[in-house]
Amino acid sequence: MRLKYCSAIRISLLRMSLFGLMMLLHFSAFAQNQISGRVTDPNGEAIIGVNVVEKGTTNGTITDFDGNYQFQVSSGATITASFIGYTTEEMVVGNQSKIDFVLQEDVEELEEVIVIGYGVQKKSVVTGSIASIKAEEISATPAPNISQALQGRSPGVTVSNASGQPGAGINVRVRGVGTTGNAQPLYIVDGMQVDDISFLNPTDIESMEVLKDAASGAIYGSRAANGVVLISTKKGQKGRLVLSYDGYMGVQSPWKHADLLGAQDYMMIHNETALNDGKAAHFSPEFMATNQTDTDWQSEIFNKAAMMMNHQFMLSGGNDASTYSASIGYFGQDGIVGPSEKSNFQRFSMRLNSTHQLNKKVKVGQNLTFTNNRSAGIREDDIYFSPLTFALLHDPLTPVIETDKARLEEIKNMSPTAFRNANGEYYGISQHNMRDNVNPVAAIDNTFNAVENRMLIGNFFGDLDITKAFKIHTDFGFDFRNNNIRNYTPEGTYNNDRIYFVNDASNRMTNMFNWQWETYAAYDKAFGGHHLNVVAGTTLQRFTNQWMEGTRTNINPSGWDYAWLNNGADDDTQKVQGMFIESRLMSFFTRANWDYKEKYMLSATVRADGSTRFGSNNRFGYFPSISAGWLISNEKFFSSTTINHLKLRGSWGKVGNQEIGNFRYMSAINQTIPYVIRVC
Repeated sequence: MRLKYCSAIRISLLRMSLFGLMMLLHFSAFAQNQISGRVTDPNGEAIIGVNVVEKGTTNGTITDFDGNYQFQVSSGATITASFIGYTTEEMVVGNQSKIDFVLQEDVEELEEVIVIGYGVQKKSVVTGSIASIKAEEISATPAPNISQALQGRSPGVTVSNASGQPGAGINVRVRGVGTTGNAQPLYIVDGMQVDDISFLNPTDIESMEVLKDAASGAIYGSRAANGVVLISTKKGQKGRLVLSYDGYMGVQSPWKHADLLGAQDYMMIHNETALNDGKAAHFSPEFMATNQTDTDWQSEIFNKAAMMMNHQFMLSGGNDASTYSASIGYFGQDGIVGPSEKSNFQRFSMRLNSTHQLNKKVKVGQNLTFTNNRSAGIREDDIYFSPLTFALLHDPLTPVIETDKARLEEIKNMSPTAFRNANGEYYGISQHNMRDNVNPVAAIDNTFNAVENRMLIGNFFGDLDITKAFKIHTDFGFDFRNNNIRNYTPEGTYNNDRIYFVNDASNRMTNMFNWQWETYAAYDKAFGGHHLNVVAGTTLQRFTNQWMEGTRTNINPSGWDYAWLNNGADDDTQKVQGMFIESRLMSFFTRANWDYKEKYMLSATVRADGSTRFGSNNRFGYFPSISAGWLISNEKFFSSTTINHLKLRGSWGKVGNQEIGNFRYMSAINQTIPYVIRVC
């Protein structure tokens, strides 16, 4: 099909490996071959901390102090080796078990301009520790969450899944845990602070910068103790209209099952345990000889072909007056535990960025993103009632569905009533397990929940160029999120009368609205070999969070479709609770960067943050930093033919963490703890 108004069409389909997960911990590529090797520079010197990754996946490792690496890769894989300041190299594994890389210095990369917070700077004169990740690197890995694109991309940055549930959050740590409490880094998307970045479609990202040290992060003061992640989304470019499509489809499956006892081994071990304790055997020889049930509970609950897909259409273009970039996307992922209707995640996203040059001195624009996330999941954070736990502990002698007539009569006569599947068949209930255990298939089938998140995030900005060297920037950003959670538990028992539930429902709604207004002036001037950049500005922020939750039992009629509080038959069981939280932040900041002929560099920053989370007598915190650098390779006396970039730098800074909760500075008496008020 020819698109009449498009002058360029790009269609790319990313191939994706099978990858999975065991016990909902993390995703890893399906490994078959072990590959090892060494990474060196052109002089044969080992390069430490090189990212060696299987192309198109998040599977990888880093080189050790001797430049060596070793990890598992898929059959027929291609591996890449990358490190800041060096060209990226890739090799096809084929039948090789050892591959060595020689990385060449990348001088062009050092001339790259990177985002440093309230401005940009040439990479070669940066004095802080900043890692930059470009769109090409992000799109090379089909990651469900943009945070996963950081994995293996920068030394000192670790990424782990909060769980293996589809759509689950990501834990990012920049140089470890910097403070107590919330250890997540600060996320800034197009200048707007956000709590997390799960709403972003990875293919919408233009670049990511990670501010890792105190000197580079001090410009964000009391929010930068755990590092800062700066994200810029794609903008339109002057020129022709471009329509593009990016997409992939893949299948996930568990790559390994725990090695558990079969029915015969299970009975034999239990008999030996009883006999060693001086008791009679649990299972008779006749039962052991005639037993036909040998249930593999892991196979029963795992989804061996869980689909994952991503589709995105992007449109961009512009002229001398305006530029625009828009996208619409869909991402869907099924869980590998339970059927797809019980464990899934869907993300619908839309983005619109545009800029408009009103005249020679004034430019305005906006960045807007809307996302709707929907998910359902199994219990994962309950060690006592998780289907995964049950699959490991439940005996193999219990069938998924009970068919023995005598046992079936016993189950039918249980009170409360035993659970049945959609076909009216009774689930198997153990007669042999010594623990209060549950049929994991029954636990999954009778889990009912739904989560929906709607997010509108963006900002409107304006730039005024007073002179070529002096400009003023202002922007107003906002982050609105609406979250709805529904849960329903049908009435019934899983294990005689020891583990049973009532017919109840719960609904929770959360509204969060944050706004931010920033204004700063920037002066940038080059003269006589000197280059000076000065920024000074202010920030105002307001955070609000309001939630309300209700629960009610005896839902009538019963069932997921009727699991709303108004359908509860018993008013006495209705409970409602809620909360409203508000905090504010006012900040002043300034930074000066200077360099002379890109050989000598100096940077200094000061930020003052005043937060309502601190007491009135200690409301402001002050966060200074200073850093310096010497690019030795730009000196005339430096004439090495083997080293073309050598920099000596040092820094000192102070950052903080205001995520302490409201009113923590006030003393409170807990009514559940006894206090001695007065001693006579």
